[in-house]
Amino acid sequence: MKRCPKCRDNVSDQTTVCRVCGHSFSIFGFHRIAMILGLGTVVAVSLASLIDSLPTRDPPPQPPPVAPISTRNSFAENFPALASDVRAARFSKMIARSGEACTAVKKSFYLGSRDGLAYWNVRCEGSGDWMVQLKNDATMTRVACDSHAEVKARCWKPFS
Repeated sequence: MKRCPKCRDNVSDQTTVCRVCGHSFSIFGFHRIAMILGLGTVVAVSLASLIDSLPTRDPPPQPPPVAPISTRNSFAENFPALASDVRAARFSKMIARSGEACTAVKKSFYLGSRDGLAYWNVRCEGSGDWMVQLKNDATMTRVACDSHAEVKARCWKPFS
């Protein structure tokens, strides 16, 4: 036997509804299930709207990759490896193309490189000593060594 929680009437253990007050002894009564489903729906909708309002953790957009600027001068890096007569002939042609007479190169000296440019000293027969700046595109700029004070360059001394 058990007691009804509403009217305190004695009822048998198998009874599902109190004969006096109509109280349901079932754990899963219609009203209770409806209340649980309604509350569950409210909670689910609230959680969904909360989740939608949270900021997303998408990674920030990345700029497109930029190719690095090469500071190496592959054209000028091959000059020291050339035979001295081949190197002399090339320097002679380059200086002649720049507008100076250079019938023969008597001496050449590699000073070093800075910022992707290679620097050489070249002694030409007939036109004197030159500081030559070699670019990666096989072009050059030349400055006479006797005017090196004006351009703050040192001839015949390696870069330190």
